[in-house]
Amino acid sequence: MAQLERAPSRADPWRAGIVAMVAVAIIALTIVLGMLIPSRVSFPGSQQDGISAPNPALVQAEREWQRQREQQGGYVDPLTQAEREWEQQRQQQSASDGQ
Repeated sequence: MAQLERAPSRADPWRAGIVAMVAVAIIALTIVLGMLIPSRVSFPGSQQDGISAPNPALVQAEREWQRQREQQGGYVDPLTQAEREWEQQRQQQSASDGQ
């Protein structure tokens, strides 16, 4: 009877080791599969020089956001400022020519 009570206790370390190894295998498999999701991993040579073409809608949205930010901040780019000054000079000269 005493030997039967000791037998399961000898198997417990083996069971714990097996369970730990299975858990490590499952975790490793999960990590590997997670890395192989196509949207997250790009393999060398899959894109030219690692640069993909930007989304045109995103580029347009960025330009619009930048334009609105500059308008709200009072910033005027030099080209727009030069156009305004040229238009003012043209109007002044045409007004003085007409008199």
